[in-house]
Amino acid sequence: MRVLLVSPAYNDAGRFALLERVGAEHDLTLLTPEEIRTPAFGTMSARPTSPAVTVLANRPWRIGSRHLYRPDWREYRRARPDVVHVEYDPWTPEFWSAMLPLLLLHPRARWVIGTRKNTRHVPRGPLGWPERVLTRLGVARSTLVVAVSRAAENVYRRLGFTDQRIEVLHNVPIDKTVFDGRREEPTDEFRVGYVGSLLPHKGVEVLVAAVAELRERVGEHVRLDLVGRVHDPAFAEHAQRHDWTTFHGTLPNRELPDFLVTLDAFVMPSLVLPDHEEHDGVALLEAMAMRVPSIGSRSGIIPEIIEDGENGLLVDAGDVGQLADRLQELHDDRERADKLADTARHDALRRAGLSSLVAGWTDLYRSVA
Repeated sequence: MRVLLVSPAYNDAGRFALLERVGAEHDLTLLTPEEIRTPAFGTMSARPTSPAVTVLANRPWRIGSRHLYRPDWREYRRARPDVVHVEYDPWTPEFWSAMLPLLLLHPRARWVIGTRKNTRHVPRGPLGWPERVLTRLGVARSTLVVAVSRAAENVYRRLGFTDQRIEVLHNVPIDKTVFDGRREEPTDEFRVGYVGSLLPHKGVEVLVAAVAELRERVGEHVRLDLVGRVHDPAFAEHAQRHDWTTFHGTLPNRELPDFLVTLDAFVMPSLVLPDHEEHDGVALLEAMAMRVPSIGSRSGIIPEIIEDGENGLLVDAGDVGQLADRLQELHDDRERADKLADTARHDALRRAGLSSLVAGWTDLYRSVA
């Protein structure tokens, strides 16, 4: 079976490993922008290579923050896909710039839409008509929608696609040989960590305030370690006033286990906003796979990953006091924290382990061909 995947998401070795394994089962081609520009990570090269995957690196036209795929008619014709899987939502220009040429060349190919967006607000009245029409056309043409979470699935259900086949399947693998679950001996410090973009909607300011409150309660041995790209110099200046906060910058995925193993608690404090809730929870899953006791806010996918009191702890998004309380629970009861962490590793690998995802994606493509 020939599969053409259109996506900007597989730009590092960890994510690309999923495609390599799926490519061993199917004839897989990846159509992806040559460079990927995101608020979280800036500009990233998108040139992974593997004998198992044919990579078509596209030089798109850029309009502000959007990009339009530049048709490569010869390569598109050569691909001859049975399945076209596009990881953009059908109301976006990226979706239609990629799909219209492919539809003209391969009208019999089955379409699969991949989505992780878990909030969507279409303007009322005439302003929303173009988006509604494009969305209905895209979904009507598709055999299947693949959502990374129930929250993302519910976006399509709320848009009226109650009869559409929607499967929930993660698309970012965790390699258990890299995130191997090793732990270090505890120290006198209690280290709280965060990995992700340092943007306002990620709730990092809530985390800083909660750690400050925890230090007032239990002592100055509590520290906060942040990994990610700083976007707001004012926030960085404010956080760096605290000598107990350390910025580590961005780290390659394969270096994250060495950072995570030093932590006593990991927090994903994402906020709930009209246009954002946590999409995929990758950093949370990686921390859980490393057996780090974890806390997450009730935002987007996070409550689907954390079962409160079983494999981690949940807090209301934006609640500083509640987050400080939960951190203190992990601080005061290390035995309970270890039990949560052991269960967390098992659950993270079951949901997003590389072997699990390869089996899921392979079966999915067979089901639509």
